[in-house]
Amino acid sequence: MTSQELNSYFEILARINKAKEILTALQNTALPATRLLDGMPNASGVKDRVGDKAAEIVDIEHKIDLLEKEAEQTRETIVVFIDGIEDELLRIIFRLRFQRGLTWQEVADILGRKYTPEGVRTSAYRYLKKSSKTA
Repeated sequence: MTSQELNSYFEILARINKAKEILTALQNTALPATRLLDGMPNASGVKDRVGDKAAEIVDIEHKIDLLEKEAEQTRETIVVFIDGIEDELLRIIFRLRFQRGLTWQEVADILGRKYTPEGVRTSAYRYLKKSSKTA
């Protein structure tokens, strides 16, 4: 497993969040507008905003479903890799960083005073380098 593969999980989650933001914006713009009731006929300019946005909304929802499936598969691969780490401290570091998405600073803070962000990051990448040579 490489750091790129481990970080891909968070990239997928970021893409899901962005797609959900776009979906929310589309849904908000697709809400029917209230009509001005002034008694005057209005033939031109009639639009079906819900209908116009429906196809886009369905596309985004489909994209989100695909990304969520991809994220779950990636997460499962990462969990299997992390569960195979024999050293308990390294396993904790990998879980905090690559499963929960914490920053290196947050990982070091959880582990205690004697750990620095640089130290935990170095330990993780050293393990990745070592494990890629043995694979």
